[in-house]
Amino acid sequence: MNSELSLLIAESRGVKARADANNKELKKLKEKLRVFMIDSGIKECDGVKIRRTF
Repeated sequence: MNSELSLLIAESRGVKARADANNKELKKLKEKLRVFMIDSGIKECDGVKIRRTF
């Protein structure tokens, strides 16, 4: 019972760590996209709109 609980806790921590890493990567990609769109003068493309500008 205790070992099963320990495995579940370890697994959940691993999932959270991967989710955090993916979230950071997604934020970086969104920022790159936003900067590219602003530099190119694009306000909307494929349903993606810029909400904030510099």
